[in-house]
Amino acid sequence: MLAGISTQALLSVAAGNHPLHPAPARTAGTVRKHLVYFKDKAGTPHSISQPQTFLSARSVQRRQRQNIAILPATCP
Repeated sequence: MLAGISTQALLSVAAGNHPLHPAPARTAGTVRKHLVYFKDKAGTPHSISQPQTFLSARSVQRRQRQNIAILPATCP
């Protein structure tokens, strides 16, 4: 027993059988990716017209070389 917690309780949490600590979702070989875009960027000192304020010079050069647009979603 560890500080009042039984081995069975620890195994239950590890297996995802606890309501406060569910097991991570598992899918059969499926990779899930999510893009999150924030809309409330008002008041930020950054703009797409001056990407060097939030991107490194190397990043700006790579984006130009690879024709990757700098979009409002790119801004922090």
